[in-house]
Amino acid sequence: MKYLNTENQQLKTTIKFIFLVVLLSSFQSLSAKPTTNFSLFSHLHFNRFEQQIKSEVGGEKGDLLTEDVEISLHFGFEYSLLEHWSLGLFIRFDQGTRELGQFDSLDSSNQPVIVNNIGGAFSEAWLGPYAGFRRGIFAVDLGYGLLGFRDDKARDDIKNINGESNGSFRTSLSVAWFISAGLTAPLLDFLDLSIRFEYRIRYYEFLDNKKLMGDIAHGTQNITPFIGIHWKI
Repeated sequence: MKYLNTENQQLKTTIKFIFLVVLLSSFQSLSAKPTTNFSLFSHLHFNRFEQQIKSEVGGEKGDLLTEDVEISLHFGFEYSLLEHWSLGLFIRFDQGTRELGQFDSLDSSNQPVIVNNIGGAFSEAWLGPYAGFRRGIFAVDLGYGLLGFRDDKARDDIKNINGESNGSFRTSLSVAWFISAGLTAPLLDFLDLSIRFEYRIRYYEFLDNKKLMGDIAHGTQNITPFIGIHWKI
């Protein structure tokens, strides 16, 4: 546990430092036209989905039946190697909550009674390299999660070989990938608007730095739309 906490702290410190460098560099790039093959990007995703039960349409809001909230931030720093190809380093943060319950009845004040609640908050951080292809307004990226950690309060049913369910999941070294494709539209000489759709797949094989019980793998995949900006330094 102490080793994992130290590892998480080192990852967070590294991510904060790289993000600060990216942010400072982006401010400098806003005052001049691009002079090198370096560029920066930042993408944002936000999603909120909820369900509820009311005694009547437009009635007072009670406990939610379903709540799914997620915000994702994706930052990158890249260098153009050839006319259409580039290599870079990305940082990715995800945070949100997923909760689900079952409707039982209405109480004496006509408020829904929700039972069998499951779920909880989650957070995830990735750091790794990626390769990009750019041609006209089209863009494709393929990235690898070299370091990936996930805290998930809803997954206390998955335990490590010591029977523990606390701590952070760590991604597999072989399956932690994303591929994104989309369009870019020029806003200024050095600034583009970027819209991407990303497919991400990863397996978690460790919890609190120990193999999962039964030598299982916890798989996760998702498709996420992003909107952002691309700076040419």
